[in-house]
Amino acid sequence: MAGPTALPRQSGELLFQDPWEGIAFAMAVALCERGHFAWAEFQQRLIAAIGEADRQPSDARPTYYECWLNALQALLMDKTIVAQKKLTRRAGWLARMAAPSGSRLMPWLGRDVPDEE
Repeated sequence: MAGPTALPRQSGELLFQDPWEGIAFAMAVALCERGHFAWAEFQQRLIAAIGEADRQPSDARPTYYECWLNALQALLMDKTIVAQKKLTRRAGWLARMAAPSGSRLMPWLGRDVPDEE
């Protein structure tokens, strides 16, 4: 895969800066493999998300995997695989669970997301 949707690699291996990036990658692949959407649909969303990111100031520009996650989120909502309200609630809960140091580690892995957060 080349162009704007090319996956970050180092020495031929996929490159993830933080654990959540690998999780986001795996989620998109698994959902596609289970038939929730075609890979080409996801690629088009990713291209659009990267294009939008490129128009942002460099200090506010989302990373590649933030674009990946934005593309996945938009696709899941448009296909009504997940509702906007539920996604927003979970995203808010996850943001509050982030490490106080500001790192992008996901200490909440393995925990259930509360229903009424």
